[in-house]
Amino acid sequence: MPLSEEAFYEFGPFRVDPSQGVLERDGELIPLAPKAFDTLLALLQSRGDVLGKEDLLKRIWPDSFVEEGSLAQNISILRKVLGEGADGRPYIQTIPKRGYRLVCSVKEVLAAATPDEPAPSIAVLPFANMSADKDQEYFSDGLAEEIINALAQIPGLKVTARTSSFAFRGKEQDITTIAKALRVGKILEGSVRRTGNSLRITVQLIDAVDGCHIWGQRFDRELTDVFQVQEEIAAEITDALQIKLAGRVTARRYQPNLRDYDAFLKGRHELSSSPCQNSCFDVTVTEMRTRSGMIERRHYLPVGYSRSI
Repeated sequence: MPLSEEAFYEFGPFRVDPSQGVLERDGELIPLAPKAFDTLLALLQSRGDVLGKEDLLKRIWPDSFVEEGSLAQNISILRKVLGEGADGRPYIQTIPKRGYRLVCSVKEVLAAATPDEPAPSIAVLPFANMSADKDQEYFSDGLAEEIINALAQIPGLKVTARTSSFAFRGKEQDITTIAKALRVGKILEGSVRRTGNSLRITVQLIDAVDGCHIWGQRFDRELTDVFQVQEEIAAEITDALQIKLAGRVTARRYQPNLRDYDAFLKGRHELSSSPCQNSCFDVTVTEMRTRSGMIERRHYLPVGYSRSI
């Protein structure tokens, strides 16, 4: 029997919210195509029983004729996403000539009652690049991450990780739906327009309940160097947000070589957009310079400089 709308499935490190269509691993959102999610949900609801291929096809594509290859593709996607359980076996088992089943312990968990005064929480979505040069997306991504890092220093404020919030890049979903999926009360979104040495950044703080704007501001700056502008605007936004969100922040100051930092942002952007994704987290700064076409600039980052890719 399916769960109620206020309940979840939990198995291993995973948590599934059927009402929102969300899969999480240790609190981190895992993007999953709708049909792949429906396949997982059907397996969870079978409670370990074998689901025949015909039954699965009817559940997932009730109004369409679909060949078994589409189902096999969904199963393959889920196996890659879920990996193996603690016993070393894949979570999804194939039963020859019959179908599939989930081989793990599944718990049904009722959603906790929403407190009267939930802790403040916010997610920063990737900023839209409005520049004529579409290659400037690395800069808008870097700016959004600087703001995430600054907000994360506010005591008592829950800030969604970059990996989770950036998973919604380009998704045609409204703000309230995204906020529910990320379980936050506020969303910060913005845009960046860069023309020559002129920079215009627009940001809006949005309430997750009704999608209404709480606060917004436009920043016009001369771009003398990428690092200083990012840190300055992140600090101003953080100060403004503290009017709406309780807490104080202590600014972190570090001064890497600015040309290398620009290369770092470009390399990080390319890596995050590449198919290797999580397997690329050990790429060196030099390799990132190569990817961004700046290897000829031999100005290395200072010893001890570390940023999250």
